[in-house]
Formats: sequence, C-alpha cells, structure tokens
Amino acid sequence: MWDDSDMLDDSGAGFMKFDGDTAGPSESKPQSERTTRNLVAVNVDMLNKYYTLEHGVVIHDQKVSAITIVGQVESVSEQTTYSSFMLRDDCGPAIEVNFWTLQEKKETATAGPSVVENSMVRVYGQVRSKEGRVYISAFKVITIKDINEIAIHNLEVIYHFKMLERMKHNPIPIPSNAPEVDDREMISGAVSGLNKAHETLLNRITSVDTPEGISFEELVSCVHSMNERSIRETLEFLLREGHVYTTIDDDHYKATNM
Repeated sequence: MWDDSDMLDDSGAGFMKFDGDTAGPSESKPQSERTTRNLVAVNVDMLNKYYTLEHGVVIHDQKVSAITIVGQVESVSEQTTYSSFMLRDDCGPAIEVNFWTLQEKKETATAGPSVVENSMVRVYGQVRSKEGRVYISAFKVITIKDINEIAIHNLEVIYHFKMLERMKHNPIPIPSNAPEVDDREMISGAVSGLNKAHETLLNRITSVDTPEGISFEELVSCVHSMNERSIRETLEFLLREGHVYTTIDDDHYKATNM
C-alpha cells in the first residue's frame, strides 16, 4: 500500500493539491509516451503541472485524452453557440470551461438544467489550448447534489494517478466509477466534427447503459454497415478525440457523454 494521506486536506472532505513532481512530460517528448484510452480524474493543480502546449496532458508518460474534474462554477457567460464558465477547485487558479451547444437545441428546449454560478459541478471533457490560453472543452457537465462526491473525486484522483504510474510499465485499464445521474441534472454538449460512421458507432456505444459498456465483438455483430477494420479505425478516432474510453479492458467501450 502507498501512503497518500499528505494529499488530503485537514478535514478529509475538501479539495486537495497534488504533490507529485516526477510524472509530467520532459522538455522533449518521452520515447515511451502513449495515449491512455481511459477517463482520468484530475484537479486544477495537476493540469497546471502536467499540461504542455506541445504534448497536452502527460502523466507518467501517458498522454491523457479525456478528463473529469470537480469544482465550483464562477462567472458564467452564455454565447450563441456555447457557454463558458470558470471552474475553481481551490487547488490552483480557476480554469476556463467551454461548453458547446447547438442553437436549434436551445430554441426548442424546454426548461432544463443550466450552469449556475456558485454551484458545484463535475465536468467531463478534454484539455485544449488556443493562442496560449488553456481551457477545458466539455462533453458533459453534471450538477453535484451530494457533497461527498468531492471526497470521492479526490480519491479517484489519487487512484488514477497511481494507476497511470503502474501503466507506465504494465498497461492496464483504469476502472470507471462514474456515478449514475438523472438526465435532468446533465447537460450534454454538441458533438461536432463527426462524420456518419463516427456518429453511427458513437450512437451505438451510447445506447448501451452498463458499467462495462459494449465490447468490440458486439459492435462488429450489430453494426452491419461497417466492416471490422472500419469499426476499429473509427474507434481509434473516437478514443483519440475523447468521445469514448475503455473500461474493463481494451476491447470494452463506453461513451464519455453518457
């Protein structure tokens, strides 16, 4: 067992800073760097330490494509095609979150969830940058109702960091413990840049609501419009872009926007 008690705050329930200082990318791209297909729990402190404009988020030589983070909403701004807000978790400066929406959905939607200042939320998305500005492009934002989820997230941050350290030497999947939520508490972002094949496979993966997701064999057997090679190539794209992640092994997939 390892001792992570120094990573928790005095109360055991608040946000924590991360003290690891050997897991980030070196000045040149590590030869062993590879992209993890898992959804990784992080905090702002980790994003500040392990994100670079050249490589993105790299922890223990693992390039992280999709992240989940918990924090408090600040200064919400709604635009025509997207909303943005600052997310603070007391582990570092607030980070910007962009949440893309479709205008036609906005016009036809009934009263539903919205991002409210000072509320606690869990964000799923990718860390990106534009003109030197680092932000999170969100796939999904969930309002937190139970304060215990903050402590759970802190434990996930520690666990996933340790698992990435192990994966550096022995690739293994990171189990996903994302909580089930009511659709009324969830805000889903628009998925852009996908062709028909991408959407077909993503919709099929999203339709399976089990902890382990859907297997590659099941996808091959039920998606008749694509051959095995096309499905594999499409999955690689969806994994790389953070739309899906692996669960119990490298051949079981779950959608990030579920």
